[in-house]
Amino acid sequence: MLDNVLPRIDLAVEFVRNNPKARDELKYALRLLGSVAADRDNSKANQALVEAGVVEACSGVLKPNVSHQPTCKEAMKVLKNLSQSTDGSNAIAEHGGTKPVLIALDKIVDAESANATENQDFSGVILDMCTTLENVSKTKAGRKRLNKDKCVERLVSAMAERPGDDEFQRAANRVIANLVDNETVKELTLDLVEATKDVKNKRKILNALTKKLRTVALVAQIGNNADIITKHGGVDAYVNVITKLAGFKNTEAKRKCLDAAINGLGLLTKKVDAKTYRAAVRGVGVRESLSPSAFERITFTLRGRESLPL
Repeated sequence: MLDNVLPRIDLAVEFVRNNPKARDELKYALRLLGSVAADRDNSKANQALVEAGVVEACSGVLKPNVSHQPTCKEAMKVLKNLSQSTDGSNAIAEHGGTKPVLIALDKIVDAESANATENQDFSGVILDMCTTLENVSKTKAGRKRLNKDKCVERLVSAMAERPGDDEFQRAANRVIANLVDNETVKELTLDLVEATKDVKNKRKILNALTKKLRTVALVAQIGNNADIITKHGGVDAYVNVITKLAGFKNTEAKRKCLDAAINGLGLLTKKVDAKTYRAAVRGVGVRESLSPSAFERITFTLRGRESLPL
């Protein structure tokens, strides 16, 4: 049977690679590839797909079609199906398939935030992305590639924009849990510490810092990561950010960054004495300058209550 399918695999991959914008015809080629990739136990078929260049072809479809849900759905179905086997997951990592997926996720979430998706529902596409990333994150080669692609940071940013999507939150957390070993947590913390050394009241700088603050705060909730973060200066980094932001003019970028810093420090309160926490939050300004969640974080923490979830 494979002998009959092989020529069609080559032709389908070639068509996808050479015609990424031919949406009407593209779906048929992608569906063929997706059906072949779905046979997770057929290692020869998966090998044929990889050798034909299916990873490069399908991941290459995402960029020019990131605003078109049906095409993204078909392309991601191929990658998701391929990722179900260890060999397939390794192939996606080794052939550079993860970064285009993460970039597409960024753009989709940004478009949703700007109400620019033209009433298209990308929830299924995003979950397929998470499933693919989760499968890839289960292999050594996959974890190395995903950490290089800053997968944790990108997922945390997406999670912040989709707080009410519980299914996505759980799926993203599963990927992150696979990626944050002790060395990764250390690197994320040191990256945050470095970023807090020169904080300026500029939107681009504050937005980048907000992402780092949220990332470290999220991984602090896993295992003994809070101890690692504290050991490498994470608590001081949060305190420094709060102190520096207190003197900045109020902007939306400052508010988000301040919220992220206060929420993150609140998650580390068991590592921070009450005096240090009070000193950090004393100068942040009146209640109106914070989001309700950040204000509640301060209130609960200073009362010695358990930290609220991020």
